[in-house]
Amino acid sequence: MNCYDRRGNRSGCRLDEDSHVIISYAPSGSTAVAFATYVNDPTGNAEMFAAAVFHKEQDGWRIVRTVPNLTGKSATNVAFKPGSVSFDTEFWRENDSHCCPTGRKRWTVSLP
Repeated sequence: MNCYDRRGNRSGCRLDEDSHVIISYAPSGSTAVAFATYVNDPTGNAEMFAAAVFHKEQDGWRIVRTVPNLTGKSATNVAFKPGSVSFDTEFWRENDSHCCPTGRKRWTVSLP
């Protein structure tokens, strides 16, 4: 996730009351994908959407990859298959208002 301070400099991201995180687990319980919706600029209200894949190890969960160039809003229909995870996102089509995207896109991400 990339977040910025009021001067436009990169800063650490914080999850707050306006942030939402949803975690989906593979049937094996050893892989998970976390989807985060957050506001990356404290001066605005534009939401960002990010996802990362985690692998369970003996001492806890380790991030193994982020999902680059992810666009859209929320994730649904998450499905784990051997070597990949797929999910749908809502995305904005031309003339959609920010509140209400009408497009749908299916993403497939390889798992390390």
